[in-house]
Amino acid sequence: MMNSDETWLLYMWSGVFASAVGGAVAAGVAMYVLRKTNKHQADLAKTQLRQQKIALDLQLQEQRKEATKVREIAAIADLLAVVTDLHLAQRETPESFMIAVGRLHSAGIRWRIDLEHEGMDRAFRDWMETYARAALVGSKREWPKYQDGIEGAFYSARKSLNRCLVKWPNASPHEQDSLASQLAEHRQKLDQLLTKNQ
Repeated sequence: MMNSDETWLLYMWSGVFASAVGGAVAAGVAMYVLRKTNKHQADLAKTQLRQQKIALDLQLQEQRKEATKVREIAAIADLLAVVTDLHLAQRETPESFMIAVGRLHSAGIRWRIDLEHEGMDRAFRDWMETYARAALVGSKREWPKYQDGIEGAFYSARKSLNRCLVKWPNASPHEQDSLASQLAEHRQKLDQLLTKNQ
């Protein structure tokens, strides 16, 4: 049999041991909960970062798209002014006409930089060449030597471009296809008249 001192000592060590085991278990549970909480917070933070990146990418895409449209509208406005200048310069000196043709090509390139429509790019490039050729013929007062209709085709080509450019920025992809076709058609009529009588 144990005496009272031994019993007391046994109870004391049992209490210490139980407290130590209880503390270790509590610490283990706390660490597990903390680890789980940290992992959940890290996963949540990653998800939030992914969502923020997606939102930022969308915002940047929208800003780029808007900036491109603003540049395109500015280039179109400049191009319309240059086409009008070319028409007026055609009635002045050959030098002023050549300067206007140079401005037409510069303004055209500026627009084409942001132009992503292949059909319009091709139609416009061809239009510039034919239109400048017709304007040069007119600047030399040679239209009377050509068959009837060249002056009308010249003005029709200019009006067609003006209409296409004004409608272009807000046109749907289908409408843009149609505008490119219209411009190509007017340009071809003018080109046929020029080629036929050279």
